[in-house]
Amino acid sequence: MPSEAITFDAPVDAAVNPLPPSLRAWPFVAALIGLCTLAWAVTQAMDNGGPRIEQLRLDGDFAHVSPQQLRGRIEPLVGGGFFAVDLAAIRDKLESEPWIASARVTRAWPGVLRVKVAEHRAAARWGAAGALSEQGVVFTPPAPEELSDSLPRLDGPGGRVLEVLDAYMALVQRLGATPLSPRSVRMDARGEWYMGTADGVELRLGRESPARQAERIATEVLPALVNELERVNYVDLRYSNGFAVGWRLPTEEEDAKNG
Repeated sequence: MPSEAITFDAPVDAAVNPLPPSLRAWPFVAALIGLCTLAWAVTQAMDNGGPRIEQLRLDGDFAHVSPQQLRGRIEPLVGGGFFAVDLAAIRDKLESEPWIASARVTRAWPGVLRVKVAEHRAAARWGAAGALSEQGVVFTPPAPEELSDSLPRLDGPGGRVLEVLDAYMALVQRLGATPLSPRSVRMDARGEWYMGTADGVELRLGRESPARQAERIATEVLPALVNELERVNYVDLRYSNGFAVGWRLPTEEEDAKNG
C-alpha cells in the first residue's frame, strides 16, 4: 500500500491562543496603558523637577575654603528638584570664589548632588595683593597677608603674566645658587625688567632678555662685586659695555664705628 504524508491541523484557537477573539487584544492594551502611565509619571516628575535633592556631597582638598562655606554658596541654588537644579549656575558660583580653581557638579539618582572642587595653589605673589597659581593664573585672595613670605614676588603689565613667570624661571636657573639669587622680578609698563635679591640688591636689567642678563650677572657682576655685595644698593646693567653700581649709604652705627 503506497505511503501517504499525513498532516495534522492543530486547533489554533484552542492551542495557540485560548482566549476568545474579544479578549485577545487585552495583553497589548494593558502593556500600552502601562507605558502611557510610565510616560505620564516621568513627565510629571520632570514638570515638578523630580525628587528633592536630599544630600550634598563635597569633595576636594580644603586648605583655604571650608565645606561649610561652600555649602552656604550652594544651598540657595538648589531648588526645584533633582532635574531642575542648575549645575552650570552652581559651578559658576563656586568658581567665582577667589581660591577655587575649578568645580565639577554632577547629579546622582535619586537625590544626591556631588561637587568636587580644586583650589588654586599659589606659586608666587603677584603685584600688591594678588597671587599667581602654579597654572599661571592670577587671582586675588581675600586675605593676601595669609600668603607665605617665602613666595617670590612677581609683577608686570596685564597680559604678560607668563612672560614674567618665564623670566623669573630663567633667572633662577642661572642665579639660584649664587649670592644674587632672585627674590623678585618685575616688568614695568615700558617693558624694562628689574630683579631683586633676598638681601635687597636691585638689578636693573633694562629691556634685554632676562636670560641673557642673568649670564652677564653670573660672569661679570658677581666676580667683580663678590667681596662688596653687602655695600651694594643696585647694579645697573642698561649699558652695552659694563655696568654701574649704586652703593648703600652707611648707617649711623657704621658712621660711628668708622669715625
